[in-house]
Amino acid sequence: RPPVAPGVSAARSVTASDRTFEGAPPPEQFADVVLEHTHAVLELAEGCYDVRLRARPGLAGELRLRVYVSAAEVIRVTTEDSTLDDTLLEECVKGELLRYPLPPGTPRSGVHVRFRLRFAPPG
Repeated sequence: RPPVAPGVSAARSVTASDRTFEGAPPPEQFADVVLEHTHAVLELAEGCYDVRLRARPGLAGELRLRVYVSAAEVIRVTTEDSTLDDTLLEECVKGELLRYPLPPGTPRSGVHVRFRLRFAPPG
């Protein structure tokens, strides 16, 4: 899937924060790429969230993920913390990240990327 163009809606129900690479902010030379692909990840998470909101309309909370990237692909996604109390949403988001294609030129060495997703129902 190609990345989604950055165009964040004010009504976005999923937001990302606390992005780090090995515990440090993303290197400046990757800032634009990180931002562009963060928007794509948010679109994937929103797709999962929309499905779960149909079953649980008030579902809200945070999901902190640790993503291991190596050989220019997502190798592993683990939950570090969650206040969602919804395993189906967590597994959907993690599955989407595992299938997410990284851009050409992604460093091939291993790195842990951490970020927090906040889910808030529209309203």
